[in-house]
Amino acid sequence: MRFFSVSFASSAAALAIALSTSPAAAQDVATVDVSGREPTSITLNIAGLEAPAVRRAVRGASYRVCRNAVSNHELDAFDTDWCSSRTRTQAMQAFRAMRASSASGLAATGAIAVALNAPR
Repeated sequence: MRFFSVSFASSAAALAIALSTSPAAAQDVATVDVSGREPTSITLNIAGLEAPAVRRAVRGASYRVCRNAVSNHELDAFDTDWCSSRTRTQAMQAFRAMRASSASGLAATGAIAVALNAPR
């Protein structure tokens, strides 16, 4: 029974302190713009990959980037194939330039970006 009286007394004291303090002043709440957007650029690590493996990775990444653009309402669904072809071509051109500038010319090192550019 004694435990109950101590617990009740401490609860009553906490309640008295809470009631005696002044209410919190209103705070300004800033507007937060949160958008659930899918990424429209992907960076692929192509270190040590040969051309066929890079082509496969770029093909998958370009399709994903363009599907994400459709999900974000940045691109019409009918333009997905066109977008995928265009982003794939641009990424492969960057890969060829990277491979040509490397010393061995066999396999590139580094990363390549596959990104959605401005619509046509």
